Amino acid sequence: MEIFRDALGTTVNYEDKTIIELFWVHSALIEREKFKTRHFYYRHDTQTVNDQKIKKRYLWYVGQVIVLIGILIGILLWNFASSNHHTDIIYSRQTQLQLSNTIGEEVIVSFQALVELYTSNDTLPFVHTTPSEYMEKSIKEVQNLQTRMTTGFEELDGTYDPEIEEILFKGKPCAEYESFYPLYCAGLMTLGFRTDALNLMITFQNQQKILYDRFSTTNRSTFFSLLQSFYPGITARQMINSLLGYQAQLLNAIIATNLAESITQASKAQDTILAVFIACLLVVGLLIWIRILKNIKEVRNDFKKVLQVLPPKLVLSSFLLKRFLNKASGMALEK
Repeated sequence: MEIFRDALGTTVNYEDKTIIELFWVHSALIEREKFKTRHFYYRHDTQTVNDQKIKKRYLWYVGQVIVLIGILIGILLWNFASSNHHTDIIYSRQTQLQLSNTIGEEVIVSFQALVELYTSNDTLPFVHTTPSEYMEKSIKEVQNLQTRMTTGFEELDGTYDPEIEEILFKGKPCAEYESFYPLYCAGLMTLGFRTDALNLMITFQNQQKILYDRFSTTNRSTFFSLLQSFYPGITARQMINSLLGYQAQLLNAIIATNLAESITQASKAQDTILAVFIACLLVVGLLIWIRILKNIKEVRNDFKKVLQVLPPKLVLSSFLLKRFLNKASGMALEK
């Protein structure tokens, strides 16, 4: 339109439909030549579209989709691996927690069964059975717990928590125990016993078996004769029983803390993965919308160029095309 203004001067009514039509004809001729050189070549009476640009654009879109799908699959695999890892850790520590509870419970109940065996002469019921029957099962269970203690508290990588390893195999310093347990620990060491949990468990199981076997050969005609068989070594047995129960409580507290930390770490890992996933979706969505808007703009521009190629009378005779031109030109045709 500026070209027409320069050529015709300021005395012409540029809002006149004839002038506008001349402008569109002039523009159509220019765009027709551009289309010939950029998009088409003519051979006799036919036209062949140069589709190399379309193929490149198609391959570019396919490549983008593949990359985006790969990123999303990678995040899903990361989530799967992370979930499995933390689930294995949590399950392992729950198993350890159950084992420490079983140790503390079995030691206390087994010792009580032995006391009932001698004091009642195996006549009173104990845990829905007789003390002797319970003792027979308990000795086997304690022996089984010894084996489980060596492997049941291992981490997934085969190592031990330093605090758990100290209690199980090395023996915690007596001064670090609370309440009256330092006295029990020191007393057992004075008597020549090792105070790590595994050795105390072995000693406890051996003494339980010795007293259980002794009961069958003891003169049980009087209560006094039973006490004579049970009383020797009672102080050491009580200290072993009490210290083992206390060590099981310490193990329980350590494992419970580790379990809570594992759950917290699993939750943080899931939050991190979720945040990355949401960020990727936002980035992908933004890129897609940018591309869509760019394509819409390109289509709109291409449509304008097509209109410039069409005869002005044909364009102005169409209600939809005329409406589009009005919007694109700021309602210039209605002025």
